[in-house]
Amino acid sequence: MPTEYLLRRPRPADRPALARLAAGLWGSDGSDLLSGRWWWNDDEPHCWIAEHLPSGDVAAVCAQRRLSFLLAGRSLPASTVSDWYVSPDHAGAGLGKALVQKGAETSAFMYTTAISESAAVGFGRLGWIGDRRLPMSTGLVPLARSLAGRPSEGLEIEHRSVSDAATGDLSPIDEIWEQLRWPTAAMMVRDADHLRRHLALAGGRQYSLIVARRRQQPIGYLLHRILPGHSLRAFGPARVGILTDYLVNEADVSTLRSMVGEACRQWSAQRVMILMALSATPGHQAVFSRLGLLRPVTIGGRLLGGRLSNRTMHQPGPGSEGSWHLTFADNDTDLILGSTGQGM
Repeated sequence: MPTEYLLRRPRPADRPALARLAAGLWGSDGSDLLSGRWWWNDDEPHCWIAEHLPSGDVAAVCAQRRLSFLLAGRSLPASTVSDWYVSPDHAGAGLGKALVQKGAETSAFMYTTAISESAAVGFGRLGWIGDRRLPMSTGLVPLARSLAGRPSEGLEIEHRSVSDAATGDLSPIDEIWEQLRWPTAAMMVRDADHLRRHLALAGGRQYSLIVARRRQQPIGYLLHRILPGHSLRAFGPARVGILTDYLVNEADVSTLRSMVGEACRQWSAQRVMILMALSATPGHQAVFSRLGLLRPVTIGGRLLGGRLSNRTMHQPGPGSEGSWHLTFADNDTDLILGSTGQGM
């Protein structure tokens, strides 16, 4: 990498330079997209930038959310990559590769779940593997509610509101994680600390948290929220619910179905018509399909599911080809949608 570039964390004073970078990537209408990103919502931003020292411009950016990842039975410091962009004016200087390698200094494992075709080529050159496409599932709330039916016999479902300012007791989340049955799991650690971090990065957003119990023992959770109107251009002002994250035993499709049904019952009372979900687990994808969710989704001749397809790649390593569990919590879809001026 040429010496006229400096890799560092972004600072609030960089926002005008980030606006210029965004305008160069997406036009003047997108100039504010990087100035209010979720990665600012921490004392140390979850991002690296390349500053062009002669001009003071931000030449490249790479958001890397810090987390823990379960791989081969071990919890590793990891990061998931998003917002990986290089200014056309600084292409060819090796900045994209340098920013990813900067994150690797503190991450034992790195992965990404929402990348473009050109980004996939770039990650491939870095030696990343596991290229797979995960189109989001989308369906109608009334249909999914009807198909879900009543909760499984003996299953207790509770729900409450949570936010960064009001998390309440999250010990059931730790119990679910500690007793998880998921052979050869490859997934982000989904304990109470993970949920607190997600809520903090989401700012002041309000979520609904569903916890499923059997014989008073927590066995699954589901986090969801309602998107502001026009967050997804294809749906216009229609109210859309997003299944942000969930965790159950890999084979417990009955509890997953019941929790999605409960989310749909809540949404119905709030006149939400459309729901979005994402899963990398075949058995869980089948649950969504049986609830009427489709992959991909065509609306008015537009391939919505293809446009919002989640494409994943990761660094090679022991256990990295295990049984993956991915949701919208693994990328920045939930964190971006509904932010000021930010939609898809």
